[in-house]
Parts: sequence; C-alpha cells; structure tokens
Amino acid sequence: MSETAATTCDALHVRLAPRVLVALVAVVPLAGCGKDAPSATVPVVAIDSAGIQIVTNDPLAAERQCTLAEEPSFSVGTAEGDDAYMLYFVRGANRLSDGSVAILDNGTGQIRIFSDEGVHLRSMGGHGDGPGEFRIGRYIWVLPGDTLWVGDYRPWRFHIFTSSGEFSRTVNLDPQYFNASQGGGVLANGTSVNMRSPFSAPRDDFQHPEPLFVEAHAADGTLIRELAALDGVRQGSWEGASVRMSTLFDPNPAVAAAGTTIAITTAREPEVRILDEDFNLHRVVRWSERDREVTSAHVQAYRDRGRSDGRA
Repeated sequence: MSETAATTCDALHVRLAPRVLVALVAVVPLAGCGKDAPSATVPVVAIDSAGIQIVTNDPLAAERQCTLAEEPSFSVGTAEGDDAYMLYFVRGANRLSDGSVAILDNGTGQIRIFSDEGVHLRSMGGHGDGPGEFRIGRYIWVLPGDTLWVGDYRPWRFHIFTSSGEFSRTVNLDPQYFNASQGGGVLANGTSVNMRSPFSAPRDDFQHPEPLFVEAHAADGTLIRELAALDGVRQGSWEGASVRMSTLFDPNPAVAAAGTTIAITTAREPEVRILDEDFNLHRVVRWSERDREVTSAHVQAYRDRGRSDGRA
C-alpha cells in the first residue's frame, strides 16, 4: 500500500507474513535449484573465491508464477461504526506469533492489535511527546517474544512495546536522524538498519544523485558501522517553479532488514546483496534483464497513470 493511498484508507485489506520482503529476497532465488543442468528457468548458483554464493536468475524466462487469492487473508476496518475499527493514515502493519496483527494508525497515533479474524483486541500509544507517544509514526517490526519496535520521527527513533500493550522504552539514534529512515528494519537481536541522507541543501540541477548512507545501530541506538554508500534519485526544479522534483525513472536504492538478514540493492545494477546479522556478505542474487532504455511509451504510460489517479 502506498503512503498516498494509505492517507485516505478507512479499511485495511492485506496479506501479511513475517519478514516478507527479506525472506523473499533471500529464499525465492534458490527455488527450483536442483542437480540437473542449468536452464533458462533454473537459477545458476556458484561460489566465488571468498566463499560468497552468487545466484543468477533469468526471471523473464522463468515458468514459475506468483498468484494472489481472490479474497484477502486478513481484512479489517470500517467507514462507520466503532472508533477502534476506523483507520486513517495507516503507516505500518505486521503479524504476531499468535496470528494477530498489529496496525499503526497514524491518524490517532495508536498501535491497534486485531485478532486473525479482524476483532479489535487492544490499543496502545497515541499522539504526543510523552513516553510511548508518537509524533509521526512509521513502520512496525516484530522481534522474538512479540516485542514491537515502532518507528517515530522527528527525530527518527523507535518506541518499544510488549505485545500486551505495555510501553518499554525509547531508542534514540546516535548520531541523530532528523527525518525518518529511508529504508532498513530491525533485526531479531535489536540491531536496527537505517538509511539516511545528509542534512544539507540538495543540488538543484537534476545531475547529481542524492547521497544515501546505510548504517547499523546497536539495540541502544549507538552507531555500529556504515554498511553502504548509495546513490539516490536526482532532484531539481524548473525555472520559476517552487516545487522540487525528481528525475523520472531514476533508480531508487532499497534496503530491508529482518530476522538475521539484511538485503541491499543500488537499483542501478540488477542484483541484491545479502548480509547476515554480523554484516558479512554471504550471498549475491543477480538476474538478467531487458534493456532499461526509457522510451516515449514509458513516458506516456506515466502520464496516463497520473490522469487516472487524478494527478493530472
């Protein structure tokens, strides 16, 4: 669900699974690997001289397909009725070990827990600056024991709750992030992986990518180390325009972290680098892709989508 769409939601229909993104990145590329000779639909697995596994795929030639059920596996929310089911500005959701779902409703600043059948069980948090209260909540991570780590900014920090609704503590990052992390997550050991852009005036010429830094922080918020330096999108403004814009179709780096796995991609190369909880690179997942050239058809499709979304 996009952030734009989420601002107008009064109901949430999702398919959730623990550690969805990282699990898919780490496991799916190996699906179908066997002892038979490699083919266009079977990933090629090799080990380099450093012992790092290199997995190469050709997804466009693969016969495997992902399908979605006609009905969502979890549905909650209403346009009218009990306030506990009125959702506005949903900014995070995750499943707990008993099948219940934690949802961050930024309209109220509350974390609401619903059973796997969509029944409201309890709420915690709220808007404010006090212990366990949110300025601008964003994302939920579930750690072992169903401990909830919930992002909040400005500045970027984590509020920690028990699944029963008790506030535990707040973890502030050092050095401080003024804005929210642009990617990452929280590992099972409490290490958080965050992506920031230096707080400085951006270039205004559409020529220079925004610098992004992926950093690991200990469970108490102290900086452990930098994991990667990446190039973001290019930004600028047209003469006389007051709104900053990004170059269309620019590659946008992505970082995800959960369990014991960290996944990083520059988006400029067709590969994802997989690190373990000790920040050791142990797998590189690559795939073949067709020409990335942006054509007039891509631009027209972007314009058409903007009109259908009411943006043009």
